[in-house]
Amino acid sequence: MPESKSPKIPSREFLRKFGLPSFLIPGIILAATLGFNWEKLAGQDPRTNPDIFGNDSKTAEIQDGDTIRLETGLPVRLIGMDAPDKGQPFFNEAWAFLGELIDDHKVRMEYDRVQNDNYGRLRGYAFIPCWEKFKDYCQNGEINLNIAMVRSGMARVKTTKLWQKPKYEAELKQAEEIAKTFRLGLWAE
Repeated sequence: MPESKSPKIPSREFLRKFGLPSFLIPGIILAATLGFNWEKLAGQDPRTNPDIFGNDSKTAEIQDGDTIRLETGLPVRLIGMDAPDKGQPFFNEAWAFLGELIDDHKVRMEYDRVQNDNYGRLRGYAFIPCWEKFKDYCQNGEINLNIAMVRSGMARVKTTKLWQKPKYEAELKQAEEIAKTFRLGLWAE
């Protein structure tokens, strides 16, 4: 019978080699002792690690037109866009449209460099597989929910002044121009 392999506990010298502050080292050693698989984490980008963030998950709740809660319990703010808040015109329409888009599909998440906002939500782009009802929003076999919300006129483009340009900024701006041209949703007036 093969012997189960216990996690390797990193030594202080090993951790200091990576420039970690001394006050963090006991916590890291404790986490490794309790079974945290730090080797797995170190081998990949944390934003793609399903042990940390849900990358393929069902949506448990549509909180508003730009925020979803995944089945894992993680709240995610869809970035690059801003949908109306509760009490504002088009709130109900944006909330309902996002729910209709997602339906019962698994959501693939792509997280931004800045992981969370002032409300404790993760920030990212959400994708679902293409399906017949929304085939006009498909690109490369997927629907980018952030772009679909803007293109349908249910949200505006909103970019923050970060040091890094948002990944889908050009596509979001193009989607907003389409919504404005066809006077969709927020642009109907």
